[in-house]
Amino acid sequence: MLQINNHIEPNSLLPRIERLFDLSAQKMADLQKRWNPEKGAPVLTAAGQYTSRRWTEWTQGFRFGSAILQYDATGDERFLEMGRAGTVGSMGVHVSDV
Repeated sequence: MLQINNHIEPNSLLPRIERLFDLSAQKMADLQKRWNPEKGAPVLTAAGQYTSRRWTEWTQGFRFGSAILQYDATGDERFLEMGRAGTVGSMGVHVSDV
């Protein structure tokens, strides 16, 4: 059962939040280097490696949106550029997906 700790202060969570965004930055940067965009969206894992299926292409926006959220949280400009470039370069075909 979930137990709520009413004594936690927001500042006490800061080291864990910073760790989360450090790990997130590493994972996104690694994926950006390794992933071939011609394969579609990296959504599923098989044998520990990302893979995609044609029906997962709509999820590609999460990859670029995550980069923009990373920028919002950290101010790291490379993630803003990654998100913008990915959105403009890859998401136009999804605007009319139904």
